[in-house]
Order: sequence, then structure tokens, then C-alpha cells
Amino acid sequence: MVSAAVALLLAWPAYASTTVSMYDSANDDFVAGATPVTGKRPKLTLTKRLTQMDAHKATGSSQDAGKAVMAPGIGVVFKLTEVTPGPGGVAGMRPDQNRSYTRTSNVCTGTTDAKGRIAVGGGTGSGVWIRNGIPAEFPGGVHYYLLEETSSPYDDGSPSGYAKTEASILDLPYRATNTTRTMDGSGQVTSTSNEEGFVYHLHLFPKNKTEQQLTKRAVGVMDSAGHNRSDLVAQVGDTITWEITQRFYDGNTGSHPNQDGRLDLQEMLSCPTPNLSAPDECYEMEDRLPSSLQYQTGSSQVVGSWEDENGALNSTRMDTTANGSLRLPLNPLGSGNSDGVTHVAAGRCPGPQGNGSPPALMFDSWSSGTTFLYYKWGGPDLSQVFQPSQPVSHRNMKMTITYKTKVTGVGDSEASPAGLILNAVHADHIDNVTKPTPIAASAEVATAGLQFAKTNRQVDKGLVGAVFRLTKPDDGAGFLYSDGKFYKESDPKPEGVSVIEATANKISEEQSLLTGHYAKYQPKGQGIVTFAGLPILGEDGRVTTENSRLKFGLVEYRAGKEHELSNSSLSFNPSSNPYNNAPSYQFARKTFITVDFSAYSGESFEEIVQARHGMAGDVPTNLFGDYQADRAKVSAKFENAEGKNLTLGIVNWKSDEKDPTQVGALPLTGGVGIGLMLLAGLALMTLIGYQIHRRFISDPLPPGHHRAA
Repeated sequence: MVSAAVALLLAWPAYASTTVSMYDSANDDFVAGATPVTGKRPKLTLTKRLTQMDAHKATGSSQDAGKAVMAPGIGVVFKLTEVTPGPGGVAGMRPDQNRSYTRTSNVCTGTTDAKGRIAVGGGTGSGVWIRNGIPAEFPGGVHYYLLEETSSPYDDGSPSGYAKTEASILDLPYRATNTTRTMDGSGQVTSTSNEEGFVYHLHLFPKNKTEQQLTKRAVGVMDSAGHNRSDLVAQVGDTITWEITQRFYDGNTGSHPNQDGRLDLQEMLSCPTPNLSAPDECYEMEDRLPSSLQYQTGSSQVVGSWEDENGALNSTRMDTTANGSLRLPLNPLGSGNSDGVTHVAAGRCPGPQGNGSPPALMFDSWSSGTTFLYYKWGGPDLSQVFQPSQPVSHRNMKMTITYKTKVTGVGDSEASPAGLILNAVHADHIDNVTKPTPIAASAEVATAGLQFAKTNRQVDKGLVGAVFRLTKPDDGAGFLYSDGKFYKESDPKPEGVSVIEATANKISEEQSLLTGHYAKYQPKGQGIVTFAGLPILGEDGRVTTENSRLKFGLVEYRAGKEHELSNSSLSFNPSSNPYNNAPSYQFARKTFITVDFSAYSGESFEEIVQARHGMAGDVPTNLFGDYQADRAKVSAKFENAEGKNLTLGIVNWKSDEKDPTQVGALPLTGGVGIGLMLLAGLALMTLIGYQIHRRFISDPLPPGHHRAA
């Protein structure tokens, strides 16, 4: 049946009201009757969702939007083609059988906007159905349409990608039965009535499903005044809410892990196993927060949920219970606190090798200034939530963690791509320990930022610890602060206002001090300077149009120091200062101009999210002039969090090296070039002296006369 072809979603919700209808006359525009209203035009609103859960049947109602909270699919292209029934009639039309229908030339297309929507409306951009280059309207009377997803940025063929939605056939207006249920105070249904009619505003929620068991997304952004931003765009002082979802399964009926990399219901019962050193090492998760994000203490909530065969939802808070058996674990390598915050990556769950060998780490590198949120649960904890002993099928088993962070404005220690804040999470469990890496997921939020490398004169290593700030591009007076204004350090400042800066990162500072097994995790690249969260957002849902808030000068506020540790000095002592007695580098004491964000002036937050590349500042290719790193000679590796190699860099030099502006004209570098110039100068002076001597001998003057100068 055509109405069944709209099957794309979710379960029937529970409401507190005494009377609930599947469709309403306001949002769904449901009109009762056996035939459509003459001349009444229908509407179609499509909302694209990303999910890792199994789909439930959709009703086509606007109320389906509240059945699950999932990330929107942005930039997904759909085609809507009017079709006519084939030999089998309306009931015989199947989207995967071309002979069951005939395509017409009436075709609409649409690209989902930042909310994942396409609707009938004005304009010709994203979020609007388009026909022949103009906004589309649907004709009155019953017409049939084939809905196809033609392009998706999420369908990349990788294990973490999202499969396209299957094609479907629908009718507009949508013929439906409106079921109304009446319930008493206890929620029991006392009566049910059905009414035939048509839905004139059909809501569809097609989903892209991923087989990835661990996913992460940003849920929302709230500005410093406590107001929700319209889209996922953030700046310093904003609060970002994140959501992590770990899926569990009910496929392995054996009593031991089957090594398929997925944690099944029965495998929870096998925790602890003889291979585990502690009973609470059945499942662990570590969430890495760069310095651009500050965890909001006490904001974590962990919920475990599953559905039985009848669709009934079972939900349990996993961060706290009455008897305290479930909890947010403590810092694994220190005293920690109730939120499990730590500065050191934890070890993975021990594998079949037993307790003799230390485990690998959840993250093989991290930067100074990075923090982690660490969680772990044992088999009894998980069994208490998911109840594997119950003789019912378990569907859509998942653990959901939500928490809040504040954007700091002190740079990004993990070198998130310019214009984005990237937040990564790793997880591990007893059925994944034989895999070479933990399970991984990440999410990002658009922001205004800038990124470059800090290196030495030889461009063979990144220099750490150098601090950069932003100034006015015209006079360099004052530094940029979190309220978007410039202050000199001696100026009085409003309470809560902080300076915007970024520091050249140092990879795995603590980890590089570990001995033995852990010492193999050495830095892979460092010296990357990443500004994030620059305050250029307006209060009207758009980037500011004030030119003074969009252009900046860049200055090096403080140079870094040499950081070299011999292998003999490696010891686990994170509190030690590796920069003690280290020689300082010299740096350019000038303002580099201009870092420019004018390209985003007046853009809506929706347009920024729709573009999917954040807000990276525009800089001249030769921003640093004589102090620019020569990329032709580079041997160091400057890769950001997405693996992109940076092409912009600035050099420092040691006290026994010359300023780049003083030695830039030498024909050769090093002793050979200087020696040749000295020899040439000596030869020239000898020749001049010889010529003067000969002139005095061959042309003497009378006594008392002097040769004119």
C-alpha cells in the first residue's frame, strides 16, 4: 500500500493528555472525508535524520519529530518525481520495480538545510523544493511521487558512513486514517476511534543509518547570556552540549565473547573474565577535550535504554542509582573527582594476553592542556541496566552520555582544523580487545579560527609554548578579549572578560615522560598554533558586520623555549617542568597583518553550518614576510587533527643565530658563504691600496700642495 511506503520512522509516543490523535488539524492539516478538497494544495516537509538505531514505521505526522532526538542530515539531495501507476494500479506500485510505474517530466529537487529540512517555501537555496529553477508548489488533487535520495555527504562507503535512504512512493495529499485514543488518568486506553481523510501537510523523516556502534554529535549551543543559538556555531563563552551514543547488541547467544568487535547482551554476563585484572573493566570510554573546551563540572548524564519486542522502552540512569552501584568512575591515574576528569589517557581494556602485559592506551597521543572524561563499567553494572536474564528480545540497546563544555578562547591544544572545534571520543570493551585500535567517533562545531605552524630556522621541528594574540590591525594597540573589544594589559576590564590567545601545542607531554611500554607513544607533530572561538558572532543569528570585529593583526606575545629530553631522563612525573633552564628563542616583535574574517560578514548561522567547513580566517600567503617558514625546506610534520599538512608557518631563532631580516640577502648560508665574501672583500681592498700607492709614486705634487679629495 502506498501509505506503507512512507515507512521511515519511529514509535508511537506517550502523552499526558487524555485524548491523543495521530494527526492534528493545525500542523498536519488533516481534513476528514472520502475525497480530497477541490483546489486545496498539499505541502511536503522532509526532515533528514542520522541514526544508528533500527527504524520504526512513520505515520507522516509532525508529531513524529518528537519520537527520537537524532542529528540532522545536512546537504543531502533529494529528487521528487511525479509518477503514474502501471498495469498493477496504485496498489501495485513499488519503488524498486520500474515497470510498476511511469515517470513523468514533473520533477522537483531539494537539498536539506542546516536543520535537515526541505519544505515548500520561497527562494531557491537549501531547504526549499525547486522545480525548473523556481520554488515548487504541489497541485491539488491526488498525485503520486517517487522520492529518491540522490546525493549524500554521509555516504562515503566507510564503516562509519551512513547508508542512503531507500526510495519510496507517496501520495499528495496523503490518504490516512486518523486514530484518536482516549485515556484515563492512569494512562489506560478507554476508547479508540478512526476517521478517514487526507493529510495536506505531510511530514517525512527519512533516515541515514550507520553500522558504527559509537557515534557523537553536538546537540546545541547556548550563548554567554543563556540564549540558545539557532544553529551549531559557537564562540568564546558559549556552552556546547554534546551527546555520545554507544550501541549494544543481542546477536551472540554464547557465553563468551565471539570477537566480532561488538558487545552483546550475553557477553555482559561473562564479565569479569579470568583475563581481566579488575571486575569493572568490561566497558570503558574516554572523551578527549582540547583546551578550547572546558568541561562543566557535574553536567554529565548517562542513560542506558532498550526496547522489548512490544516496543516498550526500558531506561535507567547509569551515572547514579539509589544503592550507588552505578557511578561515574574516578580518574584512573590519580585522585580525580566524581566526574572522572583527568589529564592523562587511560589504558585500554586488558585483552586475552592476561595481566602480564600493560594495555595500550585509549589515545596514543595528546597535548598539554587537553583533558579527558573517563568512564568505565563492569559486567554487573551493565547487566543491571540491560537485564540480559529477561526472556525477551532486546532491541535498540544503547548507552547515551550528554554533557556540557564552555568555549574557552585560549586556543585548541589538539589542533582542530581552522574554523572548527573537533571533539573526539574512544571506547573499548571485552569483545574489542583483539582489535588494533579502540572504537572511535568525533563531532565538530563551527567557529571562527586561524591556524599555522611555529618552527625553528631550519624548519626541521615544531617549537612549543609560544603564545600568540590578536590586535587592532591599524595601530596594534591592545589585545582582543572575549567580549570582542581591545584592551591594553593595564586597562581596567569588565568582570569575566579574558584575553583571546593561542599557544603552540606540545604533543603527549605527559605521555612522553612514561617509561617502558608506554614510551613507544612518542609525539607525531607539534608546534601548531590554533585560534578558536573568536568573538565575531552577532546577537541576530548572523556574523557581525562591524569591520573592526572582523579584521585583526597577529602578534607573538611570548616565545617558546627549547624542549629536549634525553631518553635517560624519562620518568613518570607529570608535575615536573620540562622547560626549566631551557634556552629561549628569539621572535619577531612586530604586528603581522591582516587576519580577515570579512568573507563571513552578515552570514547567517544556518549558512555557515550548511557550508560544512567552519569559519577559517583569510590571511595573505606571505603573512609573516621575512619570518615566514620556507616550506620547500620543511622536514618537520605539521598535521592538524584531520591530518591536513599546514602550509603557513613562522620561524623563531636562537640567541646565537641572526635575525632573518639581517641574513636574508646572503648568497649562501653557513660558514662557506661568509668566508667567500670575506675573501672577495680582502682582495678588493688590496687592489684599491695598490692603485693608490702607484698613483702617489707616478704623480708627485709640489711641496705645500694637497691633492683634492
